[in-house]
Parts: sequence; C-alpha cells; structure tokens
Amino acid sequence: RELAFVMESTLWVLPVRPDGTPIGPARQVTREASDAPTWGGNSLLYLHNGTLRMNGRDVPANLTYTPRHHQGVTVIHAGKLWDGESHGLKSDVDIVVVGDRIRAVEPHRADRPSVDATGLTVMPGLVDMHNHQEMRSKYFGDRQGRLLLSYGITTTRSTGDAAYRALEDKESLAAGARIGPRFFMTGEMLEGPRLSWEFARPVMSEAQLGLEVSRAKALDYDLVKTYQRLPAKWQADVTADAHRLGVITTSHYLYPGVAHGVDMQEHLSGPTKWGFGFSRDMSSQGRVYDDAVQLFTRAGMPLSTTLFGSKALLADDPAMVTDPRLRALYTPAQQASLDADLKCALGTGPCGFLSGNAEETRREVAVFKRILDQGGTVVAGTDPPLDNTAVSLHLNLRAMNKYGIDSYRVLRSATADAAQVLGVARDLGTIRAGKIADLSFVVGNPLADVGAAANVRMVMRNGELHTVEDLIGPFE
Repeated sequence: RELAFVMESTLWVLPVRPDGTPIGPARQVTREASDAPTWGGNSLLYLHNGTLRMNGRDVPANLTYTPRHHQGVTVIHAGKLWDGESHGLKSDVDIVVVGDRIRAVEPHRADRPSVDATGLTVMPGLVDMHNHQEMRSKYFGDRQGRLLLSYGITTTRSTGDAAYRALEDKESLAAGARIGPRFFMTGEMLEGPRLSWEFARPVMSEAQLGLEVSRAKALDYDLVKTYQRLPAKWQADVTADAHRLGVITTSHYLYPGVAHGVDMQEHLSGPTKWGFGFSRDMSSQGRVYDDAVQLFTRAGMPLSTTLFGSKALLADDPAMVTDPRLRALYTPAQQASLDADLKCALGTGPCGFLSGNAEETRREVAVFKRILDQGGTVVAGTDPPLDNTAVSLHLNLRAMNKYGIDSYRVLRSATADAAQVLGVARDLGTIRAGKIADLSFVVGNPLADVGAAANVRMVMRNGELHTVEDLIGPFE
C-alpha cells in the first residue's frame, strides 16, 4: 500500500497501488538524517546516525565492540631496517614490541628469543590513501584484508563508500573480528543534485547539507569528500563544518578547493563537471603550469597519485600477475582484468578504459616531482576498484621511481608522509620507540629497488604478526 524511501536524507512515504503506481502525494515522515527504512507492520524502522529508530523513538540494540590490543612481547631480529626516516638501512637490530607498540629499536642481542628476520628488511607498513574499500567487499569477502596485508599494506583510507558498510568494516578490523589493515573511513561523497557514482549522496539544499554533517559527526568519519557537482559555496560550508569536528576534507579540485580550506586533492586530473578552465590542474594536452604547482606548495595541499597508467609497468615485471597471493585472493574477474592489463602493457591484447599508458604516467610523475622539489606533499593512492587492489599501490611507487623521483621520497609517500596527512604521525609511518607496530618484512633493499617493497614475507599490524602463507592459506 505504501512505498518508503529516503529523499534529501529524510524518510518519506508514498501511497501506491499494488502494482506500484502512485495514487497520492508523498508525505515526509522524518526531519532527521534517515537511512535504510524497513517496514514492521504499519511502522517504519530506520537508522538515524547510527541509532535504530521507530515511531520517533530509539530502539535499543545494545551492540558494542572493543578494539583489540595485542598482548605479550615480540622481539624481531631484523637483518636490515629502514625506519621511514633515514636515507640508509640499519643492520642487525632488534625491534622490541610490547603489546601493540614498539618499546625499543636497539642492537641485536643473542640472549633472547626473537622472530628471525635476519634475511629480510623490516620497513614501515604501507598506506593506500585512496581506496574505495567497500565497493567490491561483497565479492572479496575475507580475502580483501588478507590481500592488502600480504602486500605490506597496513593502513587504508576510504575516499567514498557506503557509510554503514564502511563503519562496520572499520569496527570489525579494529576489534580483530576481521583480518586486514587499519581503516580510516568515510561515507558517501557529498555530490550535487545528480550523481556520477552510486557511492555518492545527492545534496539538494543547505538544510540537507546540515543533516549530512550531523551524520558524519555521529558515525565518526575520518574524512569528508566533496564531489563534482556540489556547489562551490556548499563546499566551503561543509569544509568549515568538518574542520569544527576535527575532520579533514578532500575533493578533486585544486581551485576553488584551496580557497575554501579543503585539505587535500585526489588525482592530478580527476573527473570534473566544472570545465577545464576552472578546476583542472592539467590541460587537455597534458600540461601543468606553474601557478598550479605554486598553489599546491604554498597552501600545503597534499595530492594523491592514483596513477592509472602505471599498469604499463606490468611489462617490466610480468610475473606480478601470477603471484601466489593474487591467485589465491583475487576473484576470477579481478584476475582476468589484471591478465588483460598485462596483455595491454605487452602490446599483445587490446587496451580498455584506464589501461596502462607509460607516456601519460611519465608526464604526471614529472608534475609530482615539481611539487616535491618545491616543498609540496605527494602521497600514494590507487583508487580501487578502478585500479587493481594492492598491486596498483606498488605500481604507483615503481612508476614514481622509474620516471624521476628518488626511492626515499617514493617510499615516504606511502609511509611517513601519508601518516602525516592522516594526522597520525605520532603513531604510524615510521619505526621508532613509542610508535604502533605496523611493519612490513620484505626481501631486498627498497631504498635501492622500490620493487622490493612488494616482496613481502611477513607483516605486522598492531603488534600482531602474520606470514604471507598464513594470510593466503585458507583460500589457497
């Protein structure tokens, strides 16, 4: 008899015939942020900012979780150590981990039991700063977190996801109920009246914008992202509101975002509905002029890489696509897509949407280098599911190094600099006493060969050690 739906972030009911044909005007049921309506007899159960509500009253759910803190002492005997700060490696050191934090980094002592990493280099766990983690989670299941960890990625940040799915993932990972990296979440991107992606929220009025800010506060977003069609004034308003909550903001636009205090930009040349003349940093011929570089550097606005064209580097290392981690943890569709990317890179198959393009990648990296040389910040991000989960982070790092950025700055873009942008540099990004023990154990010297960062044998997240074999074992 009635259809319940959410419009402009509030709950409405429309009278209908049995075939769904409307037979009268819709009526507004709530004036608070409302999601996920479900009929219960003649009543509507719905979510309001994380609380179940029915007939204007809270419905107690009594659901809680407790963050998991690793217990005990673990001593790691590292043959080599890159601490995320030094320009060289340290040799033959012990990393003493108590609970989930590093107690000391000191010369090796043979008189205590330790994890044998004498043939490995220990480095900070990697951070993927641009990952739509929930968009393929229903297909990945438990494999996604395991895959990311197996490639040394101990932290991910969402730049737009279904809010409640993202919050469930964040809490499950924090509680240890799910294996995977720590997750900095956000909800749907705040968009104008028309959507470009299904994981955006159309905002129709300033009143609705206020409801969306209340939702971000209640669900404890780590980030607010404004998107392509959101009016410029509303971008400024939501940025100010987010900052009052202590939450950073991001968008696709250098300008006017930089004028509004937006904290960072995603992509060097992401999609826009405002035209090349207003918001694009890169011209249609691939040129970036110095005013854009100056805006990035003088405003201190970090930029994420998302080098889709870096798939071309699969031609340098075709064995990447047959890695046992991928064979065990990619879905068949993802493996087929990666195989197609390799054929494109080798010139033995067609190239599709966002395929590898070495020249485009070289041009973009040249801009990143200009920004870095002038004191700006570039952080590594990948944009799954538009790019290949986990693998794409390492291709981004390799592309930056291949086309002119030294390995130290490349590695910092996925470790210490990323932690700084996230606002968690006191806890993550480097290996020193007092920091959380998020570590990657790799074969080789990543400062000499950035590709070594993908040669992961073990990973520690929050003081808890996993081998690659343990991670892929249930799916092998």
